[in-house]
Amino acid sequence: MRVLTILFAYACAALVAPLLMFAYGAAIEGFSSAVTANETFLFTSLFASVSAVYALPVALPIIGFTEFRKRGEWKVFALAGLGLGVVMAALFTELPFSWQNLGYSIFFVPIVFACVMTYWAVAWKWLPPKAVTQLQFEMTQ
Repeated sequence: MRVLTILFAYACAALVAPLLMFAYGAAIEGFSSAVTANETFLFTSLFASVSAVYALPVALPIIGFTEFRKRGEWKVFALAGLGLGVVMAALFTELPFSWQNLGYSIFFVPIVFACVMTYWAVAWKWLPPKAVTQLQFEMTQ
């Protein structure tokens, strides 16, 4: 059952990325009525799958580590999100590097951070493992 929770949390985190990119685009450029519902669904699914693939090399060890320890501390996920965000920004920054070339790639940091913290919120805050929930209950009494 925990595997389904992990997959659901990972899907939620992957879905946050395109939603934040759309929100950022709408804030900068405004809404466009030329985009159909089918195109929106297609772009959302494409961006969500791409974000899930890009996050996998960092997400898999962090998820495995926290599940093995049965402790999903938000600090671990926050550091992983910041680290992956910086790596993603570096990967998509034009070379040779200059501060003017940094451009839109710097927005990977808050987007990736939000995705990672969404995973933490779903997998560890809202749907924690039963052993963790029982342990927290016993500690409070």
